[in-house]
Amino acid sequence: MNRKQGQHKARCLKGCKGRLEPVFIAETYTRRGSRMVVTVTGIPALECSVCHERLTDLGTFGEVEQFVSPLLEAGRRRGLLPVPRVTIEFLRFPPSERRSA
Repeated sequence: MNRKQGQHKARCLKGCKGRLEPVFIAETYTRRGSRMVVTVTGIPALECSVCHERLTDLGTFGEVEQFVSPLLEAGRRRGLLPVPRVTIEFLRFPPSERRSA
């Protein structure tokens, strides 16, 4: 794949000799006081080929937070089923459902 096809050739921001490559990551979110555990898969990011530092675009991070925050808030309420665990595949949501607030 060449640069015209979208491959990133940026250097790692940590100062190592690595290059940033596009990957999809999974992140697990919890919040103090909430019993909810939310795992989001398919989050687009860039990862250094040497030190494996991962970078996520702030816009993408904001979109993920829009999905996760209400779920974590719901986990603070008493009377829910035992320790709710939710997995969201981020890329499955159509772009129309990933609008910023």
